[in-house]
Amino acid sequence: METEKFGMTVAEATGSGKTVIASSLAGPTEIITDGVDGLLVPAGNARAVADATARLLNDHDLQRFLAHNTMIRSHDFSMDAFIKRIDDVLGEVIYV
Repeated sequence: METEKFGMTVAEATGSGKTVIASSLAGPTEIITDGVDGLLVPAGNARAVADATARLLNDHDLQRFLAHNTMIRSHDFSMDAFIKRIDDVLGEVIYV
């Protein structure tokens, strides 16, 4: 089975204002900085997921901190940001 390398689900969740707990594999690590705008846990470690969930549920300051930073980070994955990146690349190709 092929796995998603980038983690579009993670990007979409941040765009919805959701704080994400994700595995510390390729895609999510490109989107989330652990403890800054989400929480990363070792892949396949159910205990780590449970611990991160409990931490988030019990620490209201952490909830607010991550939620705030998640919203800021989500702008990097907005449609406007993607369009700007495409425009920038096309501008370089056309004018080079």
